[in-house]
Amino acid sequence: MNPYLSRLLARRQSQHPSSRATTSLTSLKTARQALHACVADCDGDTADRLRRHIDAARTHRDLWMQRAQVYQVISLQHGQLLAHERIEALQPVFTGWVDLRSAIGRPSTSGWNSLTC
Repeated sequence: MNPYLSRLLARRQSQHPSSRATTSLTSLKTARQALHACVADCDGDTADRLRRHIDAARTHRDLWMQRAQVYQVISLQHGQLLAHERIEALQPVFTGWVDLRSAIGRPSTSGWNSLTC
């Protein structure tokens, strides 16, 4: 796992649960940083467009729905195993902000094709 992502997740898990509810902007920033960390070692136009989509996300759900694109970018450059590991590592960042059970498996509302525009 990416060392930056590991540190970010450890810091997130150490936060007191009640402080998460009052710091949604900070937590959104943390979630955005976690997604950026996942693709930090990915290059190319598609990865750059994905980074812009991550930056443009307005909610935790918007970020959570980008994980299919994150997986695609990572798997093309580093393989499916690493992509799967990085996506799985994101779940603690989004716990409490999105319903992981209902969101798992749903395609992104923006769709992969939106990154090619």
